[in-house]
Amino acid sequence: MEQHESLVVFRDIAGVQVHFSAKQIDRLIRSLSSEQQRYAKILANTIKEPQEIWQHWMPDERESGMWQQIRTYLHYLDLSATNVEKPFGVAIAQFVFRLKWEILALDIKTGEMDDVMPEINKIFRVGNIEYSSVLQPGRLGIASRCPTPG
Repeated sequence: MEQHESLVVFRDIAGVQVHFSAKQIDRLIRSLSSEQQRYAKILANTIKEPQEIWQHWMPDERESGMWQQIRTYLHYLDLSATNVEKPFGVAIAQFVFRLKWEILALDIKTGEMDDVMPEINKIFRVGNIEYSSVLQPGRLGIASRCPTPG
C-alpha cells in the first residue's frame, strides 16, 4: 500500500489499483448508523481481504447517457457470537471508475442469512465476478464461509 499525501493507493487481491483517502473512509463510516459503525474495522478490512469482488456497468447519474464501472468487494461475517438477533452480516465496499478506481460507498447488511442474501444477490452480486475465495481457497483460507450465489 502506497500513500501520496492523504491518498492511499492499494493493489487489491485481484491486482487492481484502487484509490481512497482516510478522510473519505472516515466520512463514509460516519454516514452509517451507529450499529453499522461498530463494524468500521471490518468494513476497512473488506477492501484488503474480500471474499468476493464483483464488477459491473451502470448508468452514470452525473452525466446523462454515460456509463460507469462499479467494483464491489464483499466479506461475509458470522456475527452469532456477538449478535444473536442478527447472526449474519455482509460487509460491502464499492469503488467507481472515473479516471481511476475511487471509493464510492461502504455498507454492512446484518440479519438472518436468508433475509440478507436475496438483497446482496440482487444488488451487489451482479456483473462479472473478478475474484472469489471459493475459487481460490488457498489465498485467504475462508472459502467454506462464503454463501453460494442465490
